[in-house]
Amino acid sequence: LIIATIIIISFKFFTDDLQQENQEELFLTRDGVSSYQEFKEIVHERKISALYIKTPEGNGQEVYQFIDSLKEKYGLGKNIEILTYHDLYSKSLKGKKGYHQEIEFAKKYPKVLFNFMKEDSISFFVSFAPHISSLYTSSILHELQMDIVKEGFNFKSAGLPYTNYHLNKYSSDIKKYLFPGVFVLAFIFILILVRNLLAAYIIFCPPLFSALFSLALIKTFYIHMNMVTSIVPLVSFVISLAVVLHLYFPALLYGSARQAKSLKLMPTILMVVTTGIGFGSLVISPIKVIGQFAVLSCISIVFCSCASYLWMSRFLDYLILKAPAKKINLEI
Repeated sequence: LIIATIIIISFKFFTDDLQQENQEELFLTRDGVSSYQEFKEIVHERKISALYIKTPEGNGQEVYQFIDSLKEKYGLGKNIEILTYHDLYSKSLKGKKGYHQEIEFAKKYPKVLFNFMKEDSISFFVSFAPHISSLYTSSILHELQMDIVKEGFNFKSAGLPYTNYHLNKYSSDIKKYLFPGVFVLAFIFILILVRNLLAAYIIFCPPLFSALFSLALIKTFYIHMNMVTSIVPLVSFVISLAVVLHLYFPALLYGSARQAKSLKLMPTILMVVTTGIGFGSLVISPIKVIGQFAVLSCISIVFCSCASYLWMSRFLDYLILKAPAKKINLEI
């Protein structure tokens, strides 16, 4: 039990810095990804987001100066550029720079392609070099948003980097909030059933190990997690929990660990084989991320289900002794 706890803690520390990365080609087929990569190498397409800041009534000058400060802070290198209205139409403006000059020019030519200067708003582009990762672009966009919010301005944003930023954020929330929430609720549920803290922990160890083992697999093979592979730890957790409970309750019912193991061995084997084949068959999918999901799911389910069965076999006799004095009603 101590060794298992050490392994679980080690997995926790190993996977603690596992990050989410959801790139735009996530759901492309393998051929589609290759074509897209070739296109990017030829075109050197920059990743662009557009930000729109609502100007307080009669105070567009303040927003204009604030955007200039953002440009000085973030847009001084080749990797990141902040493109304002002046940058796009500097030749037409004939070198004139300033909020009032640019707003008058915008009023005079309202049908230009990027009409970023308006009475009620000012917009600008944030452009990233093609080689910059979506994780880095997400961190920059997050900092930009924090700066805008800190100044009390209302804003909206659009563009591929901004979409990737939100995909990363939502997926990260799964690991940060959903995983711990599921673990806590599952442990409370087990504790209510067995009414013994140590027994509850023994039953809870295999599912917790399975989830962390899946996270470790993701980090080892793919470095980052995405919105599809983030499902694998939950699947592994739930299946392992089902295995341990399907051994625990028959052991209580018959009062015999040997009889419970004999009764549940073949159903467990069939479940592991069929579920492993079912998830593993997705490896033939032309979509790369689905293939990753298939490999991770198959390995996690087969290994963790077997480990859960062996773990419970070792502790069933102890769990029977620690069973609640008032027997749980197991009749269906």
